[in-house]
Amino acid sequence: MENFCKGIEDVYINKYTWKCALLAAGSALKAMEAVLEYNKNLNKEKQRIEEDSEYLNIPAPNSFAAIRPPGHHASAETSCGFCIFNNVAICAKKARQMGVERVFILDWDVHAGQGKGVSVKRIFPKFPFKGTQYCVEGDPGILLVSAHRYENGQFWPELSESDIFNEYKNTINIPLNEIAYGDAEYSALMHFLILPLIQQWQPGLILVSCGFDAGIGDPQGEMEVSPAGFGYMTSLLANLGIPLCLVLEGGYFLESVVQGTRFCMKALLNRTPPVVNFCHRPPSPIFLGTLYNALQTFKHRTINNNFPLFNSFIHQLNTLRCALCSATDRRKRRELAPIGEMENGKSGNKEGEFPSSPYFGDRKSVQIALATNTYPTRGQYPPRVPAIEKQFSLRLKQLIEQYSLNTQYERAVLDFELDINGKLLLILPYGIIKQNGANNNFKELLQFNNCLQFLLLYFYVLLPLNFTYIDVKLSKNKLPLCSSQLDKLINLIKNIEENNKLINGYNNEKEKYITDLERILDVFAQMKPFFLF
Repeated sequence: MENFCKGIEDVYINKYTWKCALLAAGSALKAMEAVLEYNKNLNKEKQRIEEDSEYLNIPAPNSFAAIRPPGHHASAETSCGFCIFNNVAICAKKARQMGVERVFILDWDVHAGQGKGVSVKRIFPKFPFKGTQYCVEGDPGILLVSAHRYENGQFWPELSESDIFNEYKNTINIPLNEIAYGDAEYSALMHFLILPLIQQWQPGLILVSCGFDAGIGDPQGEMEVSPAGFGYMTSLLANLGIPLCLVLEGGYFLESVVQGTRFCMKALLNRTPPVVNFCHRPPSPIFLGTLYNALQTFKHRTINNNFPLFNSFIHQLNTLRCALCSATDRRKRRELAPIGEMENGKSGNKEGEFPSSPYFGDRKSVQIALATNTYPTRGQYPPRVPAIEKQFSLRLKQLIEQYSLNTQYERAVLDFELDINGKLLLILPYGIIKQNGANNNFKELLQFNNCLQFLLLYFYVLLPLNFTYIDVKLSKNKLPLCSSQLDKLINLIKNIEENNKLINGYNNEKEKYITDLERILDVFAQMKPFFLF
Protein backbone atom coordinates (compact mmCIF):
# COMPACT_ATOMS: atom_id res chain seq x y z
CA MET A 1 0.00 0.00 0.00
CA GLU A 2 2.86 2.37 0.63
CA ASN A 3 4.17 1.76 -2.88
CA PHE A 4 0.73 2.69 -4.19
CA CYS A 5 0.80 5.93 -2.17
CA LYS A 6 4.22 6.80 -3.58
CA GLY A 7 2.53 7.30 -6.94
CA ILE A 8 -0.08 9.77 -5.65
CA GLU A 9 0.47 13.15 -4.06
CA ASP A 10 -0.34 13.30 -0.32
CA VAL A 11 -2.53 10.20 -0.12
CA TYR A 12 -2.28 7.66 2.70
CA ILE A 13 -4.41 4.51 2.72
CA ASN A 14 -5.05 1.31 4.64
CA LYS A 15 -7.20 -1.76 4.06
CA TYR A 16 -10.38 0.14 5.02
CA THR A 17 -9.85 3.18 2.78
CA TRP A 18 -11.74 1.95 -0.29
CA LYS A 19 -14.87 1.01 1.64
CA CYS A 20 -14.74 4.19 3.72
CA ALA A 21 -14.34 6.37 0.62
CA LEU A 22 -17.31 4.71 -1.05
CA LEU A 23 -19.41 5.25 2.07
CA ALA A 24 -18.30 8.89 2.23
CA ALA A 25 -19.28 9.61 -1.38
CA GLY A 26 -22.53 7.71 -0.96
CA SER A 27 -23.37 9.56 2.26
CA ALA A 28 -22.78 12.92 0.57
CA LEU A 29 -25.06 11.87 -2.29
CA LYS A 30 -27.77 10.75 0.13
CA ALA A 31 -27.57 14.04 2.03
CA MET A 32 -27.83 15.99 -1.22
CA GLU A 33 -30.62 13.87 -2.68
CA ALA A 34 -32.62 14.11 0.56
CA VAL A 35 -32.78 17.93 0.50
CA LEU A 36 -33.68 17.97 -3.20
CA GLU A 37 -36.43 15.38 -2.78
CA TYR A 38 -37.85 17.12 0.29
CA ASN A 39 -37.78 20.48 -1.49
CA LYS A 40 -39.50 18.99 -4.54
CA ASN A 41 -42.33 17.62 -2.40
CA LEU A 42 -42.54 20.87 -0.47
CA ASN A 43 -42.92 22.91 -3.66
CA LYS A 44 -45.69 20.60 -4.87
CA GLU A 45 -47.50 21.06 -1.57
CA LYS A 46 -47.13 24.84 -1.74
CA GLN A 47 -48.67 24.88 -5.20
CA ARG A 48 -51.60 22.79 -3.99
CA ILE A 49 -52.54 24.73 -0.87
CA GLU A 50 -53.84 28.25 -0.40
CA GLU A 51 -51.39 31.16 -0.27
CA ASP A 52 -52.16 32.00 3.34
CA SER A 53 -51.38 28.50 4.55
CA GLU A 54 -48.68 27.94 7.14
CA TYR A 55 -46.93 25.59 4.69
CA LEU A 56 -45.74 28.60 2.72
CA ASN A 57 -43.51 29.58 5.66
CA ILE A 58 -41.74 26.22 5.88
CA PRO A 59 -38.01 26.85 5.21
CA ALA A 60 -35.97 25.07 2.57
CA PRO A 61 -34.34 21.82 3.74
CA ASN A 62 -30.67 21.44 4.61
CA SER A 63 -28.27 18.66 5.56
CA PHE A 64 -24.75 17.99 6.84
CA ALA A 65 -22.62 15.08 5.62
CA ALA A 66 -20.08 14.27 8.36
CA ILE A 67 -17.80 12.06 6.31
CA ARG A 68 -14.21 10.93 5.95
CA PRO A 69 -12.16 10.91 3.80
CA PRO A 70 -12.70 14.43 2.39
CA GLY A 71 -12.86 14.98 -1.34
CA HIS A 72 -12.18 18.41 -2.82
CA HIS A 73 -8.59 17.65 -3.94
CA ALA A 74 -9.48 14.49 -5.87
CA SER A 75 -9.89 14.82 -9.61
CA ALA A 76 -11.85 12.71 -12.06
CA GLU A 77 -8.92 10.35 -12.64
CA THR A 78 -6.82 10.32 -9.47
CA SER A 79 -6.86 10.86 -5.74
CA CYS A 80 -4.88 13.67 -4.11
CA GLY A 81 -4.37 15.48 -0.81
CA PHE A 82 -6.02 12.96 1.59
CA CYS A 83 -8.99 12.78 -0.83
CA ILE A 84 -10.09 9.65 -2.71
CA PHE A 85 -13.32 10.74 -4.47
CA ASN A 86 -14.43 14.31 -5.03
CA ASN A 87 -17.62 14.10 -2.97
CA VAL A 88 -18.92 17.62 -3.66
CA ALA A 89 -18.20 17.46 -7.41
CA ILE A 90 -20.00 14.11 -7.59
CA CYS A 91 -22.99 15.66 -5.82
CA ALA A 92 -23.02 18.65 -8.17
CA LYS A 93 -22.94 16.44 -11.27
CA LYS A 94 -25.65 14.19 -9.85
CA ALA A 95 -27.85 17.18 -9.02
CA ARG A 96 -27.53 18.38 -12.60
CA GLN A 97 -28.61 14.92 -13.80
CA MET A 98 -31.60 15.16 -11.47
CA GLY A 99 -32.72 18.33 -13.22
CA VAL A 100 -31.26 21.11 -11.03
CA GLU A 101 -30.63 23.99 -13.41
CA ARG A 102 -27.95 25.76 -11.37
CA VAL A 103 -25.70 24.41 -8.60
CA PHE A 104 -23.62 26.77 -6.46
CA ILE A 105 -20.51 25.42 -4.68
CA LEU A 106 -18.85 27.37 -1.87
CA ASP A 107 -15.48 25.99 -0.73
CA TRP A 108 -14.24 27.59 2.48
CA ASP A 109 -11.68 24.86 3.22
CA VAL A 110 -8.32 26.56 3.74
CA HIS A 111 -6.75 24.68 0.81
CA ALA A 112 -7.68 25.38 -2.79
CA GLY A 113 -10.03 22.69 -4.05
CA GLN A 114 -8.11 22.06 -7.23
CA GLY A 115 -9.56 18.58 -7.52
CA LYS A 116 -12.79 20.05 -8.77
CA GLY A 117 -10.18 19.72 -10.45
CA VAL A 118 -7.02 20.93 -12.11
CA SER A 119 -5.56 19.53 -15.29
CA VAL A 120 -2.38 17.86 -14.08
CA LYS A 121 -1.23 17.01 -17.58
CA ARG A 122 -1.64 20.57 -18.81
CA ILE A 123 0.43 22.04 -15.96
CA PHE A 124 3.02 19.25 -15.77
CA PRO A 125 3.06 17.54 -19.19
CA LYS A 126 5.56 14.88 -18.00
CA PHE A 127 3.38 13.88 -15.07
CA PRO A 128 2.49 10.17 -15.21
CA PHE A 129 -1.32 10.68 -14.87
CA LYS A 130 -3.71 11.37 -17.69
CA GLY A 131 -4.86 14.98 -17.94
CA THR A 132 -8.23 16.13 -16.64
CA GLN A 133 -9.94 19.49 -16.54
CA TYR A 134 -11.84 20.94 -13.65
CA CYS A 135 -14.64 18.55 -12.81
CA VAL A 136 -17.09 21.42 -13.00
CA GLU A 137 -15.47 23.25 -15.91
CA GLY A 138 -17.51 23.28 -19.07
CA ASP A 139 -20.84 23.00 -17.25
CA PRO A 140 -22.43 26.48 -17.12
CA GLY A 141 -24.92 25.14 -14.60
CA ILE A 142 -22.25 24.79 -11.88
CA LEU A 143 -20.50 27.77 -10.28
CA LEU A 144 -17.65 27.36 -7.78
CA VAL A 145 -16.34 30.00 -5.35
CA SER A 146 -13.23 29.02 -3.41
CA ALA A 147 -11.62 31.08 -0.62
CA HIS A 148 -8.26 29.56 0.30
CA ARG A 149 -4.83 30.27 1.70
CA TYR A 150 -2.55 31.02 -1.25
CA GLU A 151 0.41 33.24 -0.31
CA ASN A 152 1.22 33.95 -3.96
CA GLY A 153 1.34 30.26 -4.78
CA GLN A 154 3.60 29.23 -1.91
CA PHE A 155 0.90 27.36 0.01
CA TRP A 156 -0.15 23.87 -1.08
CA PRO A 157 -1.28 22.93 -3.71
CA GLU A 158 0.81 25.83 -5.08
CA LEU A 159 -1.06 26.21 -8.37
CA SER A 160 -1.33 29.37 -10.44
CA GLU A 161 -4.94 28.40 -11.22
CA SER A 162 -5.79 29.14 -7.58
CA ASP A 163 -5.25 32.87 -8.12
CA ILE A 164 -7.96 35.36 -9.09
CA PHE A 165 -6.81 35.37 -12.69
CA ASN A 166 -7.41 31.99 -14.31
CA GLU A 167 -8.99 30.61 -17.44
CA TYR A 168 -11.87 28.78 -15.78
CA LYS A 169 -15.08 30.69 -16.42
CA ASN A 170 -17.17 29.09 -13.71
CA THR A 171 -14.58 29.28 -10.93
CA ILE A 172 -14.15 32.38 -8.74
CA ASN A 173 -11.04 32.24 -6.54
CA ILE A 174 -10.43 34.41 -3.48
CA PRO A 175 -6.73 33.76 -2.76
CA LEU A 176 -5.68 34.65 0.79
CA ASN A 177 -2.12 35.96 0.84
CA GLU A 178 -1.88 36.44 4.61
CA ILE A 179 -2.46 34.15 7.58
CA ALA A 180 -4.56 34.91 10.70
CA TYR A 181 -7.68 35.90 8.75
CA GLY A 182 -10.76 35.33 10.86
CA ASP A 183 -14.44 36.12 11.32
CA ALA A 184 -14.19 39.66 9.94
CA GLU A 185 -12.66 38.56 6.63
CA TYR A 186 -14.80 35.47 6.07
CA SER A 187 -17.98 37.37 6.95
CA ALA A 188 -17.01 40.15 4.54
CA LEU A 189 -16.62 37.45 1.88
CA MET A 190 -20.21 36.39 2.55
CA HIS A 191 -21.60 39.94 2.58
CA PHE A 192 -19.74 41.35 -0.40
CA LEU A 193 -19.49 38.40 -2.77
CA ILE A 194 -21.33 35.20 -1.84
CA LEU A 195 -24.78 36.54 -0.97
CA PRO A 196 -25.00 39.01 -3.90
CA LEU A 197 -23.79 36.27 -6.22
CA ILE A 198 -26.43 33.81 -5.02
CA GLN A 199 -29.15 36.44 -5.21
CA GLN A 200 -28.22 37.22 -8.80
CA TRP A 201 -27.65 33.65 -10.01
CA GLN A 202 -30.58 32.01 -8.17
CA PRO A 203 -29.21 28.44 -7.82
CA GLY A 204 -31.48 25.50 -7.10
CA LEU A 205 -28.92 23.91 -4.76
CA ILE A 206 -26.05 25.16 -2.59
CA LEU A 207 -23.19 22.78 -1.77
CA VAL A 208 -20.53 23.76 0.76
CA SER A 209 -17.09 22.16 0.93
CA CYS A 210 -17.10 22.64 4.69
CA GLY A 211 -13.50 22.42 5.84
CA PHE A 212 -12.65 23.51 9.38
CA ASP A 213 -8.93 23.95 8.75
CA ALA A 214 -9.45 27.73 8.63
CA GLY A 215 -10.53 27.45 12.26
CA ILE A 216 -8.69 28.62 15.36
CA GLY A 217 -5.74 26.39 16.23
CA ASP A 218 -5.52 24.40 13.00
CA PRO A 219 -1.83 23.68 12.27
CA GLN A 220 -2.35 23.59 8.49
CA GLY A 221 -4.54 26.65 8.05
CA GLU A 222 -3.12 29.08 10.65
CA MET A 223 -6.32 31.10 10.31
CA GLU A 224 -8.61 32.45 13.04
CA VAL A 225 -12.22 31.63 12.16
CA SER A 226 -14.13 30.99 15.37
CA PRO A 227 -16.83 28.34 15.88
CA ALA A 228 -19.42 31.14 15.92
CA GLY A 229 -17.91 32.46 12.68
CA PHE A 230 -18.56 29.13 10.95
CA GLY A 231 -22.07 29.20 12.42
CA TYR A 232 -22.64 32.72 11.11
CA MET A 233 -21.62 31.83 7.55
CA THR A 234 -23.83 28.74 7.64
CA SER A 235 -26.81 30.69 8.98
CA LEU A 236 -26.61 33.18 6.11
CA LEU A 237 -26.90 30.32 3.63
CA ALA A 238 -29.54 28.40 5.60
CA ASN A 239 -31.78 31.47 5.66
CA LEU A 240 -31.88 31.93 1.88
CA GLY A 241 -34.71 29.50 1.16
CA ILE A 242 -32.52 27.37 -1.13
CA PRO A 243 -31.75 23.65 -0.52
CA LEU A 244 -28.39 23.49 1.26
CA CYS A 245 -25.95 20.64 1.87
CA LEU A 246 -22.71 20.97 3.85
CA VAL A 247 -20.07 18.30 3.15
CA LEU A 248 -17.18 17.90 5.58
CA GLU A 249 -13.72 18.51 4.14
CA GLY A 250 -10.42 19.19 5.94
CA GLY A 251 -9.67 19.98 9.57
CA TYR A 252 -6.57 18.99 11.53
CA PHE A 253 -7.27 20.29 15.04
CA LEU A 254 -9.95 17.98 16.37
CA GLU A 255 -11.37 20.34 18.99
CA SER A 256 -11.82 23.08 16.39
CA VAL A 257 -13.55 20.61 14.06
CA VAL A 258 -15.91 19.55 16.85
CA GLN A 259 -16.90 23.09 17.85
CA GLY A 260 -17.13 24.30 14.26
CA THR A 261 -19.42 21.38 13.40
CA ARG A 262 -21.52 22.07 16.49
CA PHE A 263 -22.16 25.70 15.52
CA CYS A 264 -22.82 24.81 11.88
CA MET A 265 -25.39 22.24 12.98
CA LYS A 266 -27.06 24.82 15.24
CA ALA A 267 -27.22 27.25 12.34
CA LEU A 268 -28.77 24.59 10.07
CA LEU A 269 -31.41 23.82 12.68
CA ASN A 270 -32.21 27.40 13.75
CA ARG A 271 -31.45 29.22 10.47
CA THR A 272 -30.44 32.27 12.50
CA PRO A 273 -27.01 33.77 13.28
CA PRO A 274 -25.38 32.94 16.62
CA VAL A 275 -26.58 35.27 19.37
CA VAL A 276 -23.06 36.10 20.49
CA ASN A 277 -20.75 39.03 19.93
CA PHE A 278 -17.89 37.19 18.23
CA CYS A 279 -16.17 39.71 15.92
CA HIS A 280 -14.22 42.63 17.34
CA ARG A 281 -12.20 44.12 14.48
CA PRO A 282 -12.57 45.29 10.87
CA PRO A 283 -11.44 43.17 7.90
CA SER A 284 -7.85 43.41 6.71
CA PRO A 285 -7.39 46.10 4.00
CA ILE A 286 -5.29 43.60 2.04
CA PHE A 287 -8.14 41.09 2.15
CA LEU A 288 -10.64 43.74 1.04
CA GLY A 289 -8.33 44.63 -1.84
CA THR A 290 -8.31 40.99 -2.93
CA LEU A 291 -12.10 40.84 -2.66
CA TYR A 292 -12.57 44.01 -4.70
CA ASN A 293 -10.17 42.73 -7.36
CA ALA A 294 -12.25 39.58 -7.63
CA LEU A 295 -15.45 41.61 -7.96
CA GLN A 296 -13.88 43.85 -10.58
CA THR A 297 -12.56 40.87 -12.53
CA PHE A 298 -15.68 38.76 -12.52
CA LYS A 299 -18.07 41.56 -13.36
CA HIS A 300 -16.47 41.27 -16.82
CA ARG A 301 -15.67 37.55 -17.01
CA THR A 302 -18.48 35.37 -15.74
CA ILE A 303 -20.43 32.51 -17.22
CA ASN A 304 -23.06 33.79 -19.61
CA ASN A 305 -22.41 37.35 -18.33
CA ASN A 306 -25.14 36.82 -15.74
CA PHE A 307 -23.88 39.23 -13.06
CA PRO A 308 -24.52 42.91 -13.91
CA LEU A 309 -24.92 43.42 -10.16
CA PHE A 310 -21.13 43.40 -9.72
CA ASN A 311 -20.68 46.14 -12.30
CA SER A 312 -23.17 48.36 -10.49
CA PHE A 313 -21.67 47.53 -7.09
CA ILE A 314 -18.14 48.49 -8.13
CA HIS A 315 -19.30 51.75 -9.73
CA GLN A 316 -21.44 52.79 -6.78
CA LEU A 317 -18.92 51.59 -4.20
CA ASN A 318 -16.30 53.79 -5.86
CA THR A 319 -18.74 56.69 -5.56
CA LEU A 320 -18.93 56.06 -1.84
CA ARG A 321 -15.17 55.73 -1.47
CA CYS A 322 -14.51 58.95 -3.39
CA ALA A 323 -17.09 60.79 -1.29
CA LEU A 324 -15.38 59.73 1.94
CA CYS A 325 -11.92 60.42 0.53
CA SER A 326 -12.95 64.01 -0.18
CA ALA A 327 -13.20 64.57 3.56
CA THR A 328 -10.31 62.33 4.58
CA ASP A 329 -6.54 62.59 4.32
CA ARG A 330 -5.90 60.04 1.57
CA ARG A 331 -2.30 59.71 2.67
CA LYS A 332 -3.59 58.21 5.91
CA ARG A 333 -6.43 56.22 4.33
CA ARG A 334 -4.79 54.99 1.13
CA GLU A 335 -7.06 51.94 1.09
CA LEU A 336 -10.01 54.23 0.26
CA ALA A 337 -8.64 55.04 -3.18
CA PRO A 338 -11.15 54.05 -5.88
CA ILE A 339 -10.97 50.42 -6.90
CA GLY A 340 -8.55 50.08 -9.78
CA GLU A 341 -6.42 53.07 -8.76
CA MET A 342 -2.69 52.53 -8.38
CA GLU A 343 -0.91 52.93 -5.05
CA ASN A 344 0.88 56.10 -6.17
CA GLY A 345 -2.44 57.84 -6.67
CA LYS A 346 -2.19 57.89 -10.45
CA SER A 347 -4.76 56.38 -12.71
CA GLY A 348 -4.55 52.60 -12.78
CA ASN A 349 -5.11 50.09 -15.54
CA LYS A 350 -8.12 50.14 -17.77
CA GLU A 351 -11.40 49.25 -16.12
CA GLY A 352 -11.54 45.56 -15.39
CA GLU A 353 -7.77 45.11 -15.55
CA PHE A 354 -5.49 44.52 -12.58
CA PRO A 355 -1.81 43.64 -12.46
CA SER A 356 -1.49 39.91 -11.81
CA SER A 357 -0.07 39.09 -8.41
CA PRO A 358 3.34 37.43 -8.54
CA TYR A 359 3.44 33.64 -8.41
CA PHE A 360 6.19 32.10 -6.28
CA GLY A 361 5.07 28.47 -6.10
CA ASP A 362 7.70 25.84 -6.88
CA ARG A 363 5.77 22.56 -6.35
CA LYS A 364 8.79 20.78 -4.85
CA SER A 365 6.89 17.59 -4.18
CA VAL A 366 5.96 17.33 -7.87
CA GLN A 367 9.53 18.08 -8.91
CA ILE A 368 10.74 15.27 -6.65
CA ALA A 369 8.09 12.95 -8.07
CA LEU A 370 9.14 13.76 -11.62
CA ALA A 371 12.79 13.15 -10.79
CA THR A 372 12.36 9.98 -8.74
CA ASN A 373 9.00 8.64 -9.95
CA THR A 374 7.84 8.63 -6.33
CA TYR A 375 6.14 10.92 -3.82
CA PRO A 376 7.45 11.14 -0.24
CA THR A 377 5.26 9.17 2.15
CA ARG A 378 7.01 9.59 5.50
CA GLY A 379 7.84 12.47 7.80
CA GLN A 380 5.65 14.97 5.95
CA TYR A 381 3.35 15.96 8.83
CA PRO A 382 5.13 15.71 12.20
CA PRO A 383 2.86 16.04 15.26
CA ARG A 384 2.53 19.45 16.85
CA VAL A 385 4.29 20.22 20.13
CA PRO A 386 1.91 19.16 22.96
CA ALA A 387 2.29 22.51 24.73
CA ILE A 388 1.02 24.37 21.65
CA GLU A 389 -1.85 21.92 21.27
CA LYS A 390 -2.80 22.49 24.91
CA GLN A 391 -2.61 26.26 24.44
CA PHE A 392 -5.10 26.23 21.55
CA SER A 393 -7.36 23.80 23.43
CA LEU A 394 -7.50 26.19 26.38
CA ARG A 395 -8.18 29.13 24.08
CA LEU A 396 -11.12 27.34 22.45
CA LYS A 397 -12.50 26.31 25.82
CA GLN A 398 -12.36 29.90 27.08
CA LEU A 399 -14.02 31.12 23.88
CA ILE A 400 -16.92 28.70 24.25
CA GLU A 401 -17.33 29.73 27.90
CA GLN A 402 -17.36 33.36 26.80
CA TYR A 403 -20.14 32.58 24.30
CA SER A 404 -22.31 31.13 27.05
CA LEU A 405 -21.85 34.28 29.16
CA ASN A 406 -22.45 36.63 26.26
CA THR A 407 -25.63 35.32 24.67
CA GLN A 408 -28.01 38.02 25.89
CA TYR A 409 -26.06 41.19 25.21
CA GLU A 410 -28.05 44.29 24.33
CA ARG A 411 -27.74 45.82 20.89
CA ALA A 412 -29.21 49.00 19.52
CA VAL A 413 -31.94 48.61 16.91
CA LEU A 414 -31.86 50.32 13.52
CA ASP A 415 -35.25 50.45 11.77
CA PHE A 416 -35.78 50.75 8.02
CA GLU A 417 -39.23 50.98 6.51
CA LEU A 418 -39.89 50.82 2.77
CA ASP A 419 -43.21 52.26 1.62
CA ILE A 420 -45.11 51.64 -1.61
CA ASN A 421 -43.54 54.72 -3.22
CA GLY A 422 -40.02 53.38 -2.84
CA LYS A 423 -39.11 55.72 0.00
CA LEU A 424 -36.90 54.23 2.68
CA LEU A 425 -37.25 55.69 6.15
CA LEU A 426 -34.13 55.26 8.27
CA ILE A 427 -34.65 55.54 12.02
CA LEU A 428 -31.44 55.44 14.05
CA PRO A 429 -31.67 54.55 17.73
CA TYR A 430 -31.15 57.08 20.49
CA GLY A 431 -27.54 58.01 21.11
CA ILE A 432 -26.01 56.56 17.93
CA ILE A 433 -25.80 59.90 16.11
CA LYS A 434 -25.06 63.25 17.74
CA GLN A 435 -26.70 66.29 16.18
CA ASN A 436 -25.74 69.75 17.43
CA GLY A 437 -23.90 68.11 20.29
CA ALA A 438 -26.95 66.26 21.58
CA ASN A 439 -27.99 62.61 21.45
CA ASN A 440 -31.19 62.33 19.46
CA ASN A 441 -33.16 59.85 17.43
CA PHE A 442 -32.35 60.42 13.78
CA LYS A 443 -34.68 60.05 10.82
CA GLU A 444 -33.62 60.14 7.20
CA LEU A 445 -35.65 59.62 4.03
CA LEU A 446 -34.13 58.04 0.93
CA GLN A 447 -35.68 57.46 -2.48
CA PHE A 448 -34.65 54.45 -4.61
CA ASN A 449 -34.77 54.83 -8.36
CA ASN A 450 -33.93 51.18 -9.12
CA CYS A 451 -33.41 47.86 -7.37
CA LEU A 452 -29.61 47.88 -7.81
CA GLN A 453 -29.41 50.92 -5.54
CA PHE A 454 -31.40 49.07 -2.92
CA LEU A 455 -29.30 45.91 -3.26
CA LEU A 456 -26.10 47.92 -2.81
CA LEU A 457 -27.45 49.32 0.44
CA TYR A 458 -28.69 45.91 1.59
CA PHE A 459 -25.58 43.82 0.89
CA TYR A 460 -22.87 46.41 1.46
CA VAL A 461 -24.30 48.44 4.33
CA LEU A 462 -27.21 46.84 6.16
CA LEU A 463 -25.93 43.26 6.43
CA PRO A 464 -22.42 44.24 7.60
CA LEU A 465 -23.94 46.77 9.99
CA ASN A 466 -26.22 44.07 11.38
CA PHE A 467 -23.14 41.85 11.74
CA THR A 468 -21.21 44.31 13.88
CA TYR A 469 -23.09 45.87 16.75
CA ILE A 470 -26.57 46.96 15.65
CA ASP A 471 -29.69 44.88 15.03
CA VAL A 472 -31.13 46.03 11.72
CA LYS A 473 -34.81 45.59 10.89
CA LEU A 474 -36.05 46.19 7.37
CA SER A 475 -39.80 46.46 6.77
CA LYS A 476 -40.42 44.85 10.18
CA ASN A 477 -38.25 41.82 9.32
CA LYS A 478 -34.98 41.30 11.13
CA LEU A 479 -31.97 40.85 8.87
CA PRO A 480 -30.80 38.77 7.13
CA LEU A 481 -33.92 38.49 4.99
CA CYS A 482 -34.78 35.17 3.43
CA SER A 483 -34.82 34.94 -0.35
CA SER A 484 -38.58 35.34 -0.69
CA GLN A 485 -38.66 38.46 1.53
CA LEU A 486 -35.85 40.06 -0.43
CA ASP A 487 -37.52 39.19 -3.74
CA LYS A 488 -40.74 40.89 -2.61
CA LEU A 489 -38.87 44.12 -1.87
CA ILE A 490 -37.00 43.92 -5.18
CA ASN A 491 -40.26 43.44 -7.09
CA LEU A 492 -41.76 46.42 -5.27
CA ILE A 493 -38.84 48.62 -6.25
CA LYS A 494 -38.93 47.32 -9.84
CA ASN A 495 -42.56 48.41 -10.08
CA ILE A 496 -41.57 51.84 -8.80
CA GLU A 497 -38.76 51.92 -11.35
CA GLU A 498 -41.20 51.25 -14.19
CA ASN A 499 -43.50 54.00 -12.93
CA ASN A 500 -40.58 56.43 -12.81
CA LYS A 501 -39.78 55.61 -16.43
CA LEU A 502 -43.31 56.44 -17.48
CA ILE A 503 -43.74 59.55 -15.35
CA ASN A 504 -40.41 61.23 -14.70
CA GLY A 505 -37.80 59.62 -16.90
CA TYR A 506 -34.20 59.31 -15.74
CA ASN A 507 -32.69 62.68 -16.58
CA ASN A 508 -31.66 63.55 -13.05
CA GLU A 509 -31.32 60.06 -11.63
CA LYS A 510 -27.52 59.96 -11.37
CA GLU A 511 -27.27 63.42 -9.83
CA LYS A 512 -30.03 62.68 -7.34
CA TYR A 513 -28.60 59.33 -6.30
CA ILE A 514 -25.17 60.79 -5.64
CA THR A 515 -26.85 63.33 -3.36
CA ASP A 516 -28.60 60.50 -1.51
CA LEU A 517 -25.32 58.62 -1.20
CA GLU A 518 -23.63 61.63 0.37
CA ARG A 519 -26.50 62.06 2.83
CA ILE A 520 -26.50 58.44 3.93
CA LEU A 521 -22.70 58.44 4.06
CA ASP A 522 -22.80 61.34 6.53
CA VAL A 523 -24.93 59.13 8.76
CA PHE A 524 -22.97 55.90 8.48
CA ALA A 525 -19.55 57.59 8.69
CA GLN A 526 -20.29 58.34 12.33
CA MET A 527 -20.73 54.61 12.94
CA LYS A 528 -17.23 53.71 11.68
CA PRO A 529 -18.34 52.03 8.43
CA PHE A 530 -15.19 49.97 7.80
CA PHE A 531 -17.41 47.39 6.14
CA LEU A 532 -18.07 49.75 3.23
CA PHE A 533 -14.46 50.06 2.21
